[in-house]
Amino acid sequence: MIDEKERRKRRREFYIILVAFFIVGITFLEVHLRGAESPVGSNIIFFTILNVNLILLLLLLFLVIRNLVKLMLERRKGLLGSRLRTKLVMAFILLSLVPAMLLFFISALFITRSVESWFSAQVERSLQGALEVAQLYYRDLAADTVHWSRRIATSPPSTRKGWERRRAEYGLSWVGLFDTKGKLLQRASSKDLPEDLMPPQDLAEEILKGKEATKVTPFRSGEMVWGGYGKGDRAAVAGYYVPEGVLSKMQDISKAFLDYKRSQILKRPITLNYLLLLLTITLLIIFSAIWFGLRLAKEITVPVGRLVEGTRRVAEGDLD
Repeated sequence: MIDEKERRKRRREFYIILVAFFIVGITFLEVHLRGAESPVGSNIIFFTILNVNLILLLLLLFLVIRNLVKLMLERRKGLLGSRLRTKLVMAFILLSLVPAMLLFFISALFITRSVESWFSAQVERSLQGALEVAQLYYRDLAADTVHWSRRIATSPPSTRKGWERRRAEYGLSWVGLFDTKGKLLQRASSKDLPEDLMPPQDLAEEILKGKEATKVTPFRSGEMVWGGYGKGDRAAVAGYYVPEGVLSKMQDISKAFLDYKRSQILKRPITLNYLLLLLTITLLIIFSAIWFGLRLAKEITVPVGRLVEGTRRVAEGDLD
């Protein structure tokens, strides 16, 4: 036979498991409704915290309402000390409610404005401007390779030293001249590049058709920006090496901008999460005030109740 204590324990465990499944289920739905492409989809912890805050808020709200209803019912029944308990609880609620609500509204205003500043148009413009500068850097390099290729194709150097001098003068990492069959006639490159480095095949084919073309290819830990120009029976190709440090900074700028754009979807959930947390703290203060009022009232009314009971029994002749 299961006693009442064991039954309560099992019921409590059932409610805990039910709440846990509810939090997991709501989090799963929120994540998948937002879509897998957004950063929200991968931020399961964030939505778990949001749902936990919501559950705590509802639990505290239930406890506050439950205690207030209990007080009202006790007062209606006219139980001993019910009026005193009600007055003490209401006094503590009023004493705690004014500063708690004042703190809530000021903090809510501060949080809302802070989140707004995180996702302000000025921040977006700054990140977008930085991204455009990085993209412009690559476009300028590509345009320069075509420009220098055109000059080299128009008047190519006649000696190897002339090629090296022209490469250094133009600030290029690699420069070469091809015939119409794609055979390399002459080349010059910086010392930190390998001797067998060649431009991409598809780029060379485009240039040999008499077109201007550019292409960016990965090289070592950085990238090569290629550009070429074809004229008559020859085609010139030039290249710039973008080292890892410059490339990583550009990638960081691009990633920061994309993350910012994707994170804008978190603006409302972040604000809501902080407001729920503030509201939970406010309700916790009110609940503490109710609990303290009930505790104090109990310490006062219980001895008084015992005294009244003792007086009644003495009046009835019970002197034991």
